Amino acid sequence: MDPKPCLTVQSFEVAAVRRGPDRPFWDATWIAPQLHELLFAPKAGPQDGSPSRTYLIVDATLRTRATGLFDLDVLPLPVRCLFQGEAQQNFAASAPYLVDLTLPETGPTSFHKRFFAEDWEKGTGIVLCSTAPMDAIWSHFRKFTLIEGAAGRSMFFRFWETNTLYDYFSAVAILPERARDLFCLRSGELVDLILGHSDMMSRNYLVRPDPEALSGIEPSRGRLRLHPDEERALYRGVLRGHAKQIERRLPAHHADLGPAEREALVFDCVCRMRDRGILQLDQIETQVEWELRTAKGGPRATS
Repeated sequence: MDPKPCLTVQSFEVAAVRRGPDRPFWDATWIAPQLHELLFAPKAGPQDGSPSRTYLIVDATLRTRATGLFDLDVLPLPVRCLFQGEAQQNFAASAPYLVDLTLPETGPTSFHKRFFAEDWEKGTGIVLCSTAPMDAIWSHFRKFTLIEGAAGRSMFFRFWETNTLYDYFSAVAILPERARDLFCLRSGELVDLILGHSDMMSRNYLVRPDPEALSGIEPSRGRLRLHPDEERALYRGVLRGHAKQIERRLPAHHADLGPAEREALVFDCVCRMRDRGILQLDQIETQVEWELRTAKGGPRATS
């Protein structure tokens, strides 16, 4: 009998934010309604009725690549690096940062408006909601930055990576101890949701814990060590990203394959080629093209 999932992981679409040319920046729509409802609609936490807060864990390298500059030291919001000491000094430009995105009483800041209207789909980090204060969230998540792999070797853990979010949390959903580690703070608060946009998959993913399923589970002690299923899920997420890269470079129409069939065929081919030790994407792409040509009678002629 399969274990009951302690997380729900789902993909969903949001309406694109369109800024009309006749509206000034400060008065334009800045966030899709679905995201606003999930992240900023007034709601109390399930534990004690405290108001929910919104946080962003953002990758400095991806942020700089998306915006053209490093600006995490000048944001109009509370910001704190998840690295400390020598690691923070040496990797400040590539470290993960925690940003308190909770809306001020005066309304959204310039960062809120630009991030959700222009940068959300670039997949630079994950957004989460919790009643916990920023110090507690920082203390909770920074302990996951350096962990042990399944074989016991130390490794940096990019848990904020949106392109592996779906595969990773789908695996964690049936690993209650790990789900408890990630979503339950020592102070008793929960991370009520994690939300991210995978730019590689062009999809939004929402992860929610089941508080009842997590109650009574003892937290892990010492440094977190990945379960083999977690490592496989992270690797699978990387392969899914490679498959999407290849798929985007292929001709638009192949035989009678619909989008879902095409995506599944490309991903399956990437996995098989990697298992055989073929790592070059151009070589894998050649095999993918051949398999697509032979699927259901070959490619359609296009005018």
